[in-house]
Amino acid sequence: MNVTETTQPPIRVTTGTLVVMDGPPSDTDTRLSYVCTKCGAGNCKLWRLYESTETRLMCAPCSAEDQDRSIDGINAQGQYTIAWGLFQGLPTVDIGWRIPACIKADGSGYHAITNCPPEQWQWWLDLPTLPTKAKEGAT
Repeated sequence: MNVTETTQPPIRVTTGTLVVMDGPPSDTDTRLSYVCTKCGAGNCKLWRLYESTETRLMCAPCSAEDQDRSIDGINAQGQYTIAWGLFQGLPTVDIGWRIPACIKADGSGYHAITNCPPEQWQWWLDLPTLPTKAKEGAT
């Protein structure tokens, strides 16, 4: 093997998180902008709207505010106990109509929560649940 050959996929570091890529990024690669669209926080779990083409990702606090939900007691896996409605008292990772934003390995979008491959789900679980800080000037 010469110096220019590699057996590893290319990698890219985004917002402090190592993301293994199985190919070069495209202009629509979701891995390049995995930050909260409301506060600008990165390197944390993000949520997206369920069954929607709307692509605004939000961190846990911004998702809770957007959905008018309490996430008191949210844990390291992004799970908390529902405090409202028919499912009150049950554990969930959904925040209202927002679900975990698990990026597809090729960066082309997000997995449905019910068919996210284990390695992508683990990537999401391994992210910090709450942001440590937001970008200055983010709205």
